[in-house]
Amino acid sequence: MNFINRIVVNGFTVICIVSGFHSIPVQAQSDCEKHRKSLAQVRSEMRLGYREPRGNYLRQKERELKDKIRICHKYPRSTKKRNKPPAKALKKEALPAASPASTVADFQIRNPDQLGDQVLHIKGLFTGEKQTAWLRFYQPPKQCLHPKSTRIFAKCLAYRDKQAAMFSKVWGKSE
Repeated sequence: MNFINRIVVNGFTVICIVSGFHSIPVQAQSDCEKHRKSLAQVRSEMRLGYREPRGNYLRQKERELKDKIRICHKYPRSTKKRNKPPAKALKKEALPAASPASTVADFQIRNPDQLGDQVLHIKGLFTGEKQTAWLRFYQPPKQCLHPKSTRIFAKCLAYRDKQAAMFSKVWGKSE
């Protein structure tokens, strides 16, 4: 009886070990699949566009997922050197001298255009009394106050030109 118990226990142990060896690759494959799906998701998010901090995070996440997939498939790390074109030799004379991005002197020098004592010239459609009458007459539509696209902007310009022609006719009759 003792001998039979040992055989049963040993047989059960062997079955557990064999099933464990069989389930490890299955578990690894499911992990690989999870990594592939997350890599695809990260790449699709990268294609949509991003700003710098998010881009750094996404690139780091992509590298980590690639490494996990490589380890999962037991691929060796690529040791192949990438072919980079040789850097062209630049003459030292051609390079500009290094300078700080901005200095205090840049902010202290006043631009003559920004001093404020020049006369501002704005050319309008009309002049004098006719211009003030035009400003009272012309009321742009709401969408023309802040056009969201060039198509709307073009329509607003056409509308303004039609209104200006109509105003000129009315102004000519009143004189």
